[in-house]
Amino acid sequence: MIGRLCWEFLTPPSPVDFKPTSGVAESLTPSEDKLTWKCVIRQGLTWSDGTPLTARDVAFTFAKIMSDEVAAEANGSYVENFVSVEAEGDDTVWFRTKAPQASMTALDVPIVPEHVWREVEDMDDPLGESVEIVGVGSGPFLVAEHRKDDVTVLKANPGYWRGRAAIDEIHLIFFASADDAVDALCAGEVDVVNRVTFTQHRKLSATDGVTVVEADSRRYNHLMLNLGALNRDRQPIGDGHPALRDIRVRKALAKAIDVEAIRDGVYGGFSRPPGGIVPAIFPDYHWEPSEEQRYRFDLTRAGEELDAAGYRLRGDRRTGPDGDPLRFRLLWRLGTDYHERAAGHIGGWLGELGIGIESIGLPDDDYEEEYNSGRFDLTVAGWGSSPDPDWILARQTSKSLPSDRDTTVSASFLADDEFDVLYERQLAEMDPAARAEIVKQAQARYYDLVPTILLAYPVALEAYRSDRFTGFTRQPEGTGPIMEQAGYWGFYTSRPVG
Repeated sequence: MIGRLCWEFLTPPSPVDFKPTSGVAESLTPSEDKLTWKCVIRQGLTWSDGTPLTARDVAFTFAKIMSDEVAAEANGSYVENFVSVEAEGDDTVWFRTKAPQASMTALDVPIVPEHVWREVEDMDDPLGESVEIVGVGSGPFLVAEHRKDDVTVLKANPGYWRGRAAIDEIHLIFFASADDAVDALCAGEVDVVNRVTFTQHRKLSATDGVTVVEADSRRYNHLMLNLGALNRDRQPIGDGHPALRDIRVRKALAKAIDVEAIRDGVYGGFSRPPGGIVPAIFPDYHWEPSEEQRYRFDLTRAGEELDAAGYRLRGDRRTGPDGDPLRFRLLWRLGTDYHERAAGHIGGWLGELGIGIESIGLPDDDYEEEYNSGRFDLTVAGWGSSPDPDWILARQTSKSLPSDRDTTVSASFLADDEFDVLYERQLAEMDPAARAEIVKQAQARYYDLVPTILLAYPVALEAYRSDRFTGFTRQPEGTGPIMEQAGYWGFYTSRPVG
């Protein structure tokens, strides 16, 4: 979110409907064969230190992602198909691709200043997180101060090309718990909170001077099954339970999860029924399983399918073909309300099937370490998607598997040739309707393989001090959230009351 507020993008998504708008790029035009794109840079843009923003900054940004594995961790999928990115003078960039690339008008990458970032040779160097480096931006706000686990201060950029924001500063304050953040909002110590729980929603709805927002979100939450974590060379890593490599077991577990009960018990009714991995907020690419395809909650059927797979119930415990009890480690993130609630429900249902559950709640850093290394059997997790489906689909491909750096941007550890082919096909399909159909085929393939079990599209619950601030633009218009947008509109358009 800080990145979206502090660095302008080539074609940021519209606040109305997510369609690409002009940002750093005044225009982006393909050649007849769709293999070369001419990007004309908006004139008069400057970095916050007064240096002109030019085509060289754009070329540097993408070249860095193409050449540096660390820089590519978040957005590397966008450049996998690139042959070259070259600046021509100050105002033109030429992108050349191996094959047509449908996501070119939706490259979700913040453009950074070459004259600043060329000083950071090692992307793991703490210098890259210093205000000296990250404080030079081109967005509506600028990083002015950062204290880990305390506060990040953003100041309005007086030279922002759309015009200076009406608010002077944003203080992004770290709270150890959501309850503390909500208490601070009620006391008037903070002005906006998000990821509010449904119990807090009730409290805030009755608080004078506070407005609660119920928004469609870009996120999906899921139960990830470690179906045999692999690295990028498709070599095993981690220690996931071998039973989860059996698709019969995974399909049985999908029938052991009651998503309606999760909607009520975990989200208090504030979630949408799950379908494909492209959330329903993006209707052009969203996929829903048919009635015949959809996994229905049925513990009896789930038990029968586990029996057929060789995991039979003996007494009150289920054992595998080797005679050992079937037992899974269920990993979840401490301090995240829905993680803890969902883990409790899931552990209960699997316990009824005779599956032993070791419930493991860990703080953020420890959770990420276990997750990235594949040292779990099941984990509650969630991902946010960009308006263009390329990013979230790429997270499920073999190219997203972890490298020898022991970090991953994989959302599922899936390594499936058919899914990879569908991903490449949708990327090369320039006809929007034909591309949407391939995107839906990829989601159907994912759903059938059950690398994860989607639990919900959560409703984003936010609240703000409407006695102090107003004008927050939601994305998409009228139904989306204020925070965690695919853009900067929520805070950029806000203003003090009066």
